[in-house]
Amino acid sequence: VSPFSRTPSPPRSATPVPTTSGLSFSKSVADSLKKTNELLNQEVIKLRGQVESLMQQCEHQELQLQKSAKNAQEAIAVAVEESAKTKAAKEVIKSLTAQIRINESAALFFIEINVGYGICGCL
Repeated sequence: VSPFSRTPSPPRSATPVPTTSGLSFSKSVADSLKKTNELLNQEVIKLRGQVESLMQQCEHQELQLQKSAKNAQEAIAVAVEESAKTKAAKEVIKSLTAQIRINESAALFFIEINVGYGICGCL
């Protein structure tokens, strides 16, 4: 008898035949996956809420930043104006100081001349 003369056995099915223990395992896996899916959905909802909250905070901070930038620009404009006024006031003070010195010199000169000629009875 030749080994090739045997009749081949019927082909085996590629799909496993479920057993009672296999069904209970699959049900527990399905239940576990369902619970995991529910937990993940809850996490997604929670994260979406956090994203919404963070976006609102970001918008609020953006408005605050714009307000602060506007206030800073206004403060700079006031500072420039005040600086110009201060500079002008210093120039006026310099000019008045120079005029006072000129008047003092002229007054001293006038006094010296008058004293020298005996016009002033200061001595």
